[in-house]
Amino acid sequence: MASCRLDTGLTYSNNALRETVMVIGLWSSPAEFDNSLAHELRHFTDHVANVFGLEPGGEDVAYLTGEIRRELFPVNEMFLCSCCNHDRDIKREICKCRT
Repeated sequence: MASCRLDTGLTYSNNALRETVMVIGLWSSPAEFDNSLAHELRHFTDHVANVFGLEPGGEDVAYLTGEIRRELFPVNEMFLCSCCNHDRDIKREICKCRT
């Protein structure tokens, strides 16, 4: 992330605290944002699956992925739209997360 390369991300999970941080860096297009999100989401679901002993590639993991993606959609849709009119919405979401 420190290299400032486009289309990168990272996912870190602390199993003891039951917390995960997913970071999506700067992206070159909405499609690349979605690709990076899907990639990092896969790491996240793998972390959860390992903790709960879920079968890799099984239905429970697939449903978990869908549930997480649905929860993230209200924020993600601002980044997937290529109209560039969401700066205010993005700032409002970032500020909401900090309160």
